Amino acid sequence: MNECKKSRWGYVAVTCLLNLLFLFVGLQWVFLIPYNRAPDENNHFRYSVRLIMENHRLPVAGVDDVECFRNAASSYNKFPALNYLTAAMGAGIAGRWGDARAYLGARMVSLVWGLLFLNFLLAAAWRLSHRCLPSFMAVGTVVLIPQVIFISSYVNADAFALAVSGLLAWSVARLLQDTSRSNIWLFCYNCSAPLVAGADRAGKAWFFQQFTEFLLCTLRLW
Repeated sequence: MNECKKSRWGYVAVTCLLNLLFLFVGLQWVFLIPYNRAPDENNHFRYSVRLIMENHRLPVAGVDDVECFRNAASSYNKFPALNYLTAAMGAGIAGRWGDARAYLGARMVSLVWGLLFLNFLLAAAWRLSHRCLPSFMAVGTVVLIPQVIFISSYVNADAFALAVSGLLAWSVARLLQDTSRSNIWLFCYNCSAPLVAGADRAGKAWFFQQFTEFLLCTLRLW
């Protein structure tokens, strides 16, 4: 029993340390990187996040991105809506202190996606090894790569993709550890996103699937 408690407290300590390190560097980049100095940030923010803020609806690919194609080579309106909706919420909160700061709120949402990636990946490593040092070293080697923190510090779709990959790794670890019905159902539900996306052109069912996916898995993470 004492060994279990020690291991649990070790996991909590490792989790706090990695989160603090990630936040320390990530927050600096969120505020120090000038707007649109990161790849395609203006396209993500202006034509997806800002559109949601102004029209109070999800963007529709091929309809709302006509202007985007006049100024850029690609549009991101076909990407998962959950990412841009949460970014719009963050931008709306930050915009209360001045519209020029709205993008910072959207960047903070990207930082949250990065933190979710970290915590899901760490939870997966812990489930497979039940050892603090190997989990810390393996996950720290991945999440503290400068490119990972950079992706989590500006408005984009890649930070959300990292969070999804971490979530899938965690659900696979749960399944490998215990093939119960709940874990099988959770794994299958997490893997259903591509099928839902292919069948749902409007993106509403895809949004619901990803929202419930993150909600259920985040609640069960600890």
